[in-house]
Amino acid sequence: MLKFPVGNTLISIMQRHYYKQNRLKQLRAFCNTARSRSMSRAAEQMFLSQPSVSLLIQALEKDLQSRLFERQGPKIQLTHEGKMLLELALPLVEGLESLPETFHDRCNNTVSGLLNIAAGESTTLYLLPKIVDHFSRLYPQIQVKLHNVPGREGLAMVMRGDVDMAVGPITQIPDEIWYSPKVC
Repeated sequence: MLKFPVGNTLISIMQRHYYKQNRLKQLRAFCNTARSRSMSRAAEQMFLSQPSVSLLIQALEKDLQSRLFERQGPKIQLTHEGKMLLELALPLVEGLESLPETFHDRCNNTVSGLLNIAAGESTTLYLLPKIVDHFSRLYPQIQVKLHNVPGREGLAMVMRGDVDMAVGPITQIPDEIWYSPKVC
Protein backbone atom coordinates (compact mmCIF):
# COMPACT_ATOMS: atom_id res chain seq x y z
CA MET A 1 0.00 0.00 0.00
CA LEU A 2 1.32 3.45 -0.95
CA LYS A 3 0.70 6.42 1.35
CA PHE A 4 1.23 10.07 0.49
CA PRO A 5 0.19 13.38 2.03
CA VAL A 6 -2.36 15.67 0.34
CA GLY A 7 -2.78 18.83 2.38
CA ASN A 8 -3.34 17.76 5.98
CA THR A 9 -4.63 14.31 4.97
CA LEU A 10 -2.72 11.10 4.45
CA ILE A 11 -4.11 9.25 1.40
CA SER A 12 -3.41 5.57 0.87
CA ILE A 13 -3.62 3.78 -2.44
CA MET A 14 -3.36 0.05 -2.84
CA GLN A 15 -0.85 -0.95 -5.46
CA ARG A 16 -2.64 -2.13 -8.56
CA HIS A 17 -2.54 -5.79 -9.42
CA TYR A 18 -1.21 -6.73 -12.88
CA TYR A 19 -4.70 -7.42 -14.21
CA LYS A 20 -5.84 -3.90 -13.35
CA GLN A 21 -3.15 -2.24 -15.42
CA ASN A 22 -4.78 -2.77 -18.77
CA ARG A 23 -8.34 -1.40 -18.83
CA LEU A 24 -8.70 -2.16 -22.55
CA LYS A 25 -7.86 -5.81 -21.96
CA GLN A 26 -10.36 -5.92 -19.09
CA LEU A 27 -13.09 -4.39 -21.22
CA ARG A 28 -12.30 -6.71 -24.15
CA ALA A 29 -12.56 -9.70 -21.82
CA PHE A 30 -15.82 -8.37 -20.40
CA CYS A 31 -17.37 -7.62 -23.82
CA ASN A 32 -16.28 -10.94 -25.35
CA THR A 33 -17.62 -12.81 -22.33
CA ALA A 34 -20.90 -10.90 -22.39
CA ARG A 35 -21.40 -11.49 -26.13
CA SER A 36 -20.47 -15.18 -26.06
CA ARG A 37 -21.95 -15.79 -22.58
CA SER A 38 -18.90 -17.89 -21.82
CA MET A 39 -15.52 -17.09 -20.32
CA SER A 40 -14.04 -20.10 -22.10
CA ARG A 41 -15.20 -18.87 -25.51
CA ALA A 42 -14.03 -15.34 -24.68
CA ALA A 43 -10.63 -16.78 -23.74
CA GLU A 44 -10.43 -18.59 -27.10
CA GLN A 45 -11.32 -15.39 -28.97
CA MET A 46 -8.64 -13.46 -27.08
CA PHE A 47 -6.01 -16.24 -27.22
CA LEU A 48 -5.86 -16.33 -23.41
CA SER A 49 -6.57 -18.95 -20.79
CA GLN A 50 -9.98 -19.04 -19.12
CA PRO A 51 -8.47 -18.19 -15.70
CA SER A 52 -6.82 -15.09 -17.24
CA VAL A 53 -10.17 -13.87 -18.56
CA SER A 54 -11.75 -14.56 -15.19
CA LEU A 55 -9.02 -12.56 -13.42
CA LEU A 56 -9.41 -9.66 -15.86
CA ILE A 57 -13.15 -9.51 -15.21
CA GLN A 58 -12.68 -9.83 -11.45
CA ALA A 59 -10.21 -6.92 -11.52
CA LEU A 60 -12.68 -4.84 -13.53
CA GLU A 61 -15.47 -5.66 -11.10
CA LYS A 62 -13.23 -4.66 -8.20
CA ASP A 63 -12.24 -1.38 -9.90
CA LEU A 64 -15.85 -0.52 -10.69
CA GLN A 65 -17.09 -1.86 -7.35
CA SER A 66 -19.89 -3.69 -9.13
CA ARG A 67 -20.73 -7.26 -9.91
CA LEU A 68 -21.04 -7.55 -13.70
CA PHE A 69 -22.09 -11.20 -14.04
CA GLU A 70 -24.37 -13.55 -12.15
CA ARG A 71 -22.42 -16.81 -11.97
CA GLN A 72 -24.33 -20.08 -11.66
CA GLY A 73 -21.76 -22.79 -12.22
CA PRO A 74 -20.62 -22.64 -15.84
CA LYS A 75 -23.58 -20.41 -16.74
CA ILE A 76 -23.13 -16.66 -16.55
CA GLN A 77 -25.59 -13.85 -17.09
CA LEU A 78 -25.14 -10.08 -17.09
CA THR A 79 -26.33 -8.17 -14.05
CA HIS A 80 -28.12 -4.83 -14.47
CA GLU A 81 -24.77 -3.07 -13.98
CA GLY A 82 -23.18 -5.46 -16.49
CA LYS A 83 -25.79 -4.54 -19.09
CA MET A 84 -25.11 -0.84 -18.54
CA LEU A 85 -21.36 -1.35 -18.83
CA LEU A 86 -21.75 -3.42 -22.00
CA GLU A 87 -23.82 -0.63 -23.55
CA LEU A 88 -21.01 1.85 -22.76
CA ALA A 89 -17.99 -0.36 -23.43
CA LEU A 90 -18.94 -2.30 -26.57
CA PRO A 91 -18.76 0.68 -28.98
CA LEU A 92 -15.41 1.67 -27.45
CA VAL A 93 -13.91 -1.81 -27.70
CA GLU A 94 -15.21 -2.33 -31.25
CA GLY A 95 -13.89 1.10 -32.22
CA LEU A 96 -10.44 0.36 -30.81
CA GLU A 97 -10.34 -3.06 -32.44
CA SER A 98 -11.17 -1.56 -35.84
CA LEU A 99 -8.76 1.36 -35.33
CA PRO A 100 -5.94 0.05 -37.58
CA GLU A 101 -8.33 -0.54 -40.50
CA THR A 102 -10.14 2.77 -39.99
CA PHE A 103 -6.82 4.60 -39.70
CA HIS A 104 -5.52 2.96 -42.88
CA ASP A 105 -8.72 3.84 -44.75
CA ARG A 106 -8.61 7.45 -43.60
CA CYS A 107 -4.92 7.80 -44.48
CA ASN A 108 -5.62 6.47 -47.95
CA ASN A 109 -8.85 8.45 -48.32
CA THR A 110 -10.70 5.22 -48.84
CA VAL A 111 -14.40 5.93 -48.95
CA SER A 112 -16.88 3.11 -49.19
CA GLY A 113 -20.60 2.68 -49.22
CA LEU A 114 -23.63 2.94 -51.44
CA LEU A 115 -24.75 5.99 -53.41
CA ASN A 116 -28.41 5.90 -54.44
CA ILE A 117 -29.34 8.18 -57.35
CA ALA A 118 -32.85 8.77 -58.67
CA ALA A 119 -33.10 9.84 -62.31
CA GLY A 120 -35.42 9.64 -65.27
CA GLU A 121 -34.90 7.14 -68.07
CA SER A 122 -33.24 9.50 -70.57
CA THR A 123 -30.91 10.89 -67.87
CA THR A 124 -30.00 7.35 -66.82
CA LEU A 125 -29.36 6.23 -70.41
CA TYR A 126 -27.60 9.27 -71.90
CA LEU A 127 -26.24 11.62 -69.21
CA LEU A 128 -25.19 9.48 -66.26
CA PRO A 129 -23.16 6.61 -67.79
CA LYS A 130 -19.98 8.68 -68.34
CA ILE A 131 -20.37 10.49 -65.02
CA VAL A 132 -20.96 7.27 -63.07
CA ASP A 133 -18.06 5.57 -64.86
CA HIS A 134 -15.70 8.43 -63.95
CA PHE A 135 -16.98 8.49 -60.36
CA SER A 136 -16.58 4.69 -60.04
CA ARG A 137 -12.95 4.88 -61.17
CA LEU A 138 -12.24 7.58 -58.56
CA TYR A 139 -14.13 5.79 -55.77
CA PRO A 140 -14.12 2.06 -56.51
CA GLN A 141 -15.36 1.16 -53.00
CA ILE A 142 -18.60 3.08 -53.51
CA GLN A 143 -21.39 1.16 -55.20
CA VAL A 144 -23.72 3.33 -57.30
CA LYS A 145 -27.36 2.31 -57.58
CA LEU A 146 -29.60 4.08 -60.09
CA HIS A 147 -33.36 4.33 -59.60
CA ASN A 148 -35.32 4.95 -62.81
CA VAL A 149 -38.12 7.32 -61.75
CA PRO A 150 -39.70 10.53 -63.08
CA GLY A 151 -38.35 13.87 -61.76
CA ARG A 152 -41.10 14.50 -59.19
CA GLU A 153 -40.81 10.97 -57.82
CA GLY A 154 -37.02 11.40 -57.58
CA LEU A 155 -37.52 14.55 -55.55
CA ALA A 156 -40.02 12.75 -53.30
CA MET A 157 -37.47 9.94 -52.79
CA VAL A 158 -34.85 12.51 -51.73
CA MET A 159 -37.33 14.07 -49.30
CA ARG A 160 -38.12 10.64 -47.78
CA GLY A 161 -34.43 9.74 -47.55
CA ASP A 162 -34.81 6.78 -49.93
CA VAL A 163 -32.05 8.10 -52.22
CA ASP A 164 -29.04 10.36 -51.74
CA MET A 165 -29.68 12.53 -54.75
CA ALA A 166 -31.91 13.04 -57.77
CA VAL A 167 -30.71 14.07 -61.22
CA GLY A 168 -32.90 15.50 -63.94
CA PRO A 169 -35.09 18.41 -64.98
CA ILE A 170 -36.72 19.26 -61.68
CA THR A 171 -38.58 22.54 -61.13
CA GLN A 172 -39.86 23.99 -57.87
CA ILE A 173 -37.13 22.78 -55.49
CA PRO A 174 -38.18 23.00 -51.79
CA ASP A 175 -36.01 25.24 -49.59
CA GLU A 176 -34.81 22.33 -47.42
CA ILE A 177 -33.23 20.60 -50.45
CA TRP A 178 -29.74 21.65 -51.51
CA TYR A 179 -29.33 21.65 -55.25
CA SER A 180 -26.80 22.62 -57.84
CA PRO A 181 -28.13 23.43 -61.32
CA LYS A 182 -25.96 22.11 -64.14
CA VAL A 183 -26.33 22.69 -67.83
CA CYS A 184 -25.19 19.87 -70.09
